[in-house]
Amino acid sequence: MNARQLVQHQGSSIVLISPHDPIYAHQVTTRPIYEQLVYAAVTATVTQFSLELFYTALAIVCVGIFNIDPAAFPHFFCEPLSIKTDSVHSIWGQRWHHIFRRVTTRALDPWLHILRIPKKSTVGTACKVLAAFTLSGLIHCVVQARVQSLHFPPEIPLVIFDVDTLWFFLSQPFAIAFEHLFVMPLAHRLPPPIGFVVKRLWTWGWLLWSGRWWTDVWIKMGMFLVEERTIPFSVVRGIQRGEWIVQWG
Repeated sequence: MNARQLVQHQGSSIVLISPHDPIYAHQVTTRPIYEQLVYAAVTATVTQFSLELFYTALAIVCVGIFNIDPAAFPHFFCEPLSIKTDSVHSIWGQRWHHIFRRVTTRALDPWLHILRIPKKSTVGTACKVLAAFTLSGLIHCVVQARVQSLHFPPEIPLVIFDVDTLWFFLSQPFAIAFEHLFVMPLAHRLPPPIGFVVKRLWTWGWLLWSGRWWTDVWIKMGMFLVEERTIPFSVVRGIQRGEWIVQWG
């Protein structure tokens, strides 16, 4: 990330713009809706591809060289960006990466036991879902604050609790609750072909709509800058800029 992207010249003075400033913070959600959805889809695809790339490379080294049991490396994703994804709950609970899901659910189990709340009850499940997204949102906020402290000029105020980040993560439990109470009962009462379509329209409509908020975060954190290399090799970069050499970092 390059802090000079946040510098504007006005005469002989230099104005530093915080990435959280309203004129900069919402580069996606202020665009036409079709552009917003494209940005959200690109962000999801790049995220999955980049994480899968490094996870697979690590698995190959550990299994092939250090003879670690392949079972120690379960699938990092389970086809989240496919027609098999038919609910918001399924993409976050089964198909997206399992880093935060496993940590948060296991950390919450002892508390549910202390409070005598059955883990598989409705209340227990609701507590797990809300805690998982809350903790995940806070972790992302802390990481983003660290990035800001390392790469942005010290004159820019440090923001720890980013509103857009929290809005994205904390909206997901409410979407899952709405889905459980209204969308799924409706889909199950419809003829199977129509129910199939309804579930996927809802799921992908919500994921793309809420994904716009997360894409705003990606842009203001500099992840869309030209010098970022979330994917070491890109045919698009090769065609556009002649960059055919693999670049790490």
